[in-house]
Amino acid sequence: MAKADTGGTDKALRQGKYAPYAMTLPGMLWLYLFFVIPLVTLLKIALSTKPNRNLPVYDLTWAWGNFSAAFGDYGEQPGDGTPTISHDDARRQISGKSLAFVDGLDQDPA
Repeated sequence: MAKADTGGTDKALRQGKYAPYAMTLPGMLWLYLFFVIPLVTLLKIALSTKPNRNLPVYDLTWAWGNFSAAFGDYGEQPGDGTPTISHDDARRQISGKSLAFVDGLDQDPA
C-alpha cells in the first residue's frame, strides 16, 4: 500500500489538528457572553439582599428565603373584595384541583 505523500513529514497533518477546536471558539465566546455571564449575574442578584433600597448595591447573603417569600401570604391588598371562603378552604380546593389535574395527565385520552 502506498503512503500519502506529505513531503516527507507529517507537518501538514500536525498543523491542522487544532483547526476544529479553533472553529468552536466563536460559539464558545458567544455562549459565555450571552448565557453564562447573565446567568451568574441573575443568580447573584436573586440570592442577595439589598441593604439600601435607594442604592444599586447588593450583598450576596445566599438568601434562599427570597424564593419562598414569593409564595407567602401578604394579607389584605388594596382592591381586594370581601372573601367568601377562608384561606384554609381555598388552599384545600386549589391543592385538590391541582392534584386532580396532575393525576389526569397520566391517563390516555380516549
